[in-house]
Amino acid sequence: PFFAMMWGGIKKQADESGIAVDRFWPSSESDFQFQSEFLKTRAFDYDAIILAPSDPDGIRALLPPLRKAGKKIVVLDEGIPLKSSDRQEDYYDSFVATDNAAGGQVAAEFAKNFLKRGGSVLVIAGFDLIRPRTVAFRESLSRLFPKVTIHEFLGGFDRDKTKSLVRKNSSLFKASSVVYCANDHMALGVLEELRAMRVSRLPIIIGYDSIREAIEEILRGRMAASVVQYPFKMGERGVQDVQSLLRGEKVPVSTLMPPRLSVRKATIQEADITAVSGISKEAWRD
Repeated sequence: PFFAMMWGGIKKQADESGIAVDRFWPSSESDFQFQSEFLKTRAFDYDAIILAPSDPDGIRALLPPLRKAGKKIVVLDEGIPLKSSDRQEDYYDSFVATDNAAGGQVAAEFAKNFLKRGGSVLVIAGFDLIRPRTVAFRESLSRLFPKVTIHEFLGGFDRDKTKSLVRKNSSLFKASSVVYCANDHMALGVLEELRAMRVSRLPIIIGYDSIREAIEEILRGRMAASVVQYPFKMGERGVQDVQSLLRGEKVPVSTLMPPRLSVRKATIQEADITAVSGISKEAWRD
């Protein structure tokens, strides 16, 4: 759903701008080979590439040949890791994303309100533990609540893999106070598996992306919150940058959108934070 919304923004802006766009995406987010093969071959057929990296480290070396061939490259959502000796312009023109470090921080500020002395927190990252939304959550929560115990897992951004993770570590999940997940699919996997186990007290479950299904579970009171990203706006901005680049104009190297947190309106009073988006059944629309 997240990338479908991003594509919606790309298509809308492209249609309005008179830019022809083709969409390429794999059957799953973990199919790294699909994107690598595209960048090695078909990407050279286009004037510009709007890229949402599934494996930023893996594709890093594939971008300079495209740049040397004169291709414009706009990166969305996940940044390309560069060394201190690298020149950004050798890899891409612009980067558009949510400020994921700020997203991790606002999730940590929310989580601290539901921790008691001795409480434990489980963090489920995607493919690694070094992305900003995970690092910032861990570091912010440790600063806000120094005595907290944090356990970290990798769920591959996948619901079924996360369910398996919950089954293998059922006692840890049942005893946890807070579970923070780097995307909503993993958060929903935690919720579904714990409910299947008939756990009487669900932990505070915090997701990331605020897709529709997660919003519905927040309204039901089964998930506590989810960090709001703006994939539609990312897509729109990506095409706007491409349009400017093709006209020979300069664009910002980096555009970071401030995140917010989706929580039920009734929950806002319990959490001493300001970057929230209170939602209610009456306010929720397609």
